[in-house]
Amino acid sequence: SLGGSWPGSPAAVAGSGGYDWVFEAGPDGNLCVDDLLSGGTSWGGWLSLGNPGSPAIAVPAAAQDSSGVIPVFFRTANGALWQEASTSGGWSGFTSLGGTWPFDPAVNVGSGGYVKLYEVGATGALSTKQLAPGGTWPSSWTTIGGALSGDPVAVQDQAGTTRIYIRDAAAGALREYYS
Repeated sequence: SLGGSWPGSPAAVAGSGGYDWVFEAGPDGNLCVDDLLSGGTSWGGWLSLGNPGSPAIAVPAAAQDSSGVIPVFFRTANGALWQEASTSGGWSGFTSLGGTWPFDPAVNVGSGGYVKLYEVGATGALSTKQLAPGGTWPSSWTTIGGALSGDPVAVQDQAGTTRIYIRDAAAGALREYYS
């Protein structure tokens, strides 16, 4: 057991260097992380990364980019979307990604090392931001469209196509978007 009493579901990443990382929005509103060295049996212990001034809520999303950085994305109680990222010396501090979001994000690292972030807004439209390796986040989101509801999931298939799956708001059918 990793211990604790958690209000939501975790995100996990198998990172380079042989570590598994687990992220959770804690009951105190702080983003928390725990790590396990590959082949190990003892978790490092939960570390609170804090919050950006509003409590972290819901389910975070995490991935590892092509340089080994692990960005973690999470919503706060006021609906804002934030990023915290690993660095060689610890954690970067919180970065606002703009917008107010009713659902949790999805992330994957696509071809060329781009970090691709997906969110569904209050209008039900799927939106995305992409971060180039070594770059900075664009200031605005790109709307993909749709009348959707719920948390998206994203995966890159063997051909290098990113596929996003999300529920249609009217019929409840599963929809697929790809790029």
